[in-house]
Amino acid sequence: GETLETEEAMWHLTALLNFDYGDAGHEFSEFVNDTSYIVISKTDDGVSYEELNNAYTDLQEFVETAYETSDLDDKHVYVVVAKAVSEDDENMTIETVSTLGTLGSYSSTFGPTDYWYFCCLEGKCGEYEGQYVGRDATTELTSKLNTNKGVLAAVGGRIYYTDVHSKYLYGAYTGIDNIADPNSPCGYRIFFQMNDDNAISCFCPDDMNYYLWSYNDLGNQYKPEGQHIISFLVEYDYIASLPVSSSSYILTIDYGTANVISTGADF
Repeated sequence: GETLETEEAMWHLTALLNFDYGDAGHEFSEFVNDTSYIVISKTDDGVSYEELNNAYTDLQEFVETAYETSDLDDKHVYVVVAKAVSEDDENMTIETVSTLGTLGSYSSTFGPTDYWYFCCLEGKCGEYEGQYVGRDATTELTSKLNTNKGVLAAVGGRIYYTDVHSKYLYGAYTGIDNIADPNSPCGYRIFFQMNDDNAISCFCPDDMNYYLWSYNDLGNQYKPEGQHIISFLVEYDYIASLPVSSSSYILTIDYGTANVISTGADF
């Protein structure tokens, strides 16, 4: 009959899934995400332990299937994050994202061929027009940020995360400290253009590296004491509701507490 509040239930699901599967103490060269949704029953008092156990069993199967069906080489489960995305008096929908990584080295900066359209999965631009359609500056910044954020090392142990939560930074709003920057290609640390007719549509390598540095800096600026950056996500947003239609990026940063299954951890 005992129940848990939604936030506490999500904490337990994420912590247990990462305890069983998370293996974050590696250098990764690539990440891929797999997402699952389940609906569980709840009451006004919260989620019962029985429902939570059933959800955990279902999510274990999801994580294991995501791992087994991934075509990544030399793969590990990096992190698993469960979030309640909707609920009413009777049901709650849980979104679970399993992030897998492949081991290997990576390039820490963008190179001379990194000319990318700023949105809409239009691929490379400039003299590389037509290459890599299905990707754009958002996908490449997300990838580079996640492989370039540093590696936690645990002596003789395996690192997993708990206390996972997200910070959302929106370029089209003024409540972010130090959002303006004269060094930015568009004048702002998160891409933001108040008039799409004048927007910069093709980012050169210097622009890409500016935003790479800026987003990493913002991630550290908002990092809670004692926590670590788990992941970055860069998304394009077109905001028609403002007085002047605006193009913007949304930067989502997941933070968490690093734990190690062993003694002698060195973070």
